[in-house]
Amino acid sequence: MKNYLGLDIGGTKIAAGIVSADGTIHVKTRVETEAHLGMDGVLHNIEEAVSELGVDVVDGIGIGFAGQIDRKKGVVIYSPNMPTFRNIALVEAVRNRFGKILSEKKSPIVIDNDANAFALAEHTVGHGQGTQYFVAITIGTGVGGGVVVDGKIYHGSAFASELGHMTIEVDGRECSCSLKGHLEAYVSGLSIQKMYYEKTGDNKQAFDIEKVALKDNNSPEHYVYMKSGKYLGIGLASVVNLLDPEMIVIGGGVGRSRLLIEQARDVCYNNIFFKGRRPEILQSKLSNDAAIIGTAMLCHD
Repeated sequence: MKNYLGLDIGGTKIAAGIVSADGTIHVKTRVETEAHLGMDGVLHNIEEAVSELGVDVVDGIGIGFAGQIDRKKGVVIYSPNMPTFRNIALVEAVRNRFGKILSEKKSPIVIDNDANAFALAEHTVGHGQGTQYFVAITIGTGVGGGVVVDGKIYHGSAFASELGHMTIEVDGRECSCSLKGHLEAYVSGLSIQKMYYEKTGDNKQAFDIEKVALKDNNSPEHYVYMKSGKYLGIGLASVVNLLDPEMIVIGGGVGRSRLLIEQARDVCYNNIFFKGRRPEILQSKLSNDAAIIGTAMLCHD
């Protein structure tokens, strides 16, 4: 069975692993992204990850990257959370640096938006198996989305499924992309931290805010999570009304929050047009492994 190197390049971490064609992870690791160091710094950190994996030969390399991706050219056009990456020929750079570990000279190196890779993993070996119409949303540093239509990842003409950049509040909070009122500006980990700071004047990580929110319904922490969950629910309702998916799966670090998902589910179901057709809204079955599995699967999707 063929083995692939999956690389999920996020705003803070790079997750890497060796994955079989059936989605089995044989070994995995995580290193810092250090995007502020630019392309050379990120490639150096990928090299560190590959070294930790102890990989000699792979049959392809799949790359997931948060941002606008030209899949055909292998170029990162823009990433809100990594603004130094503009019009970067990442596939070419990875082939030049890591081509020596490919089993054949023409072995594939494929790149896609990280949320599409997440959706591919969840649809192939996660909760979404067997569905034809499926949506996956990742909530972490930012908010991303992937859509499956007729059993295939839907790319539109190029950049479909940027669910984090749906407008849910006209003239609302500023998003990482500099536009206003986007879902990401209310739901991402960074946005939760900002909303909490604006309410209390204290700096806390989203995870620490949630811990208090779960214990005290009258706390500012609980208020912020309920507000974030409400906006997520409104966003999900719009997705359901537009796409009518059978299932929505939510993952990512913030997406593991039970409090957030329960609030979002309730708000979504109360705001969808066809009350008799409620899609399942589930938390990721694959958790952190989804990113690695999905990026590897890009090689043979």
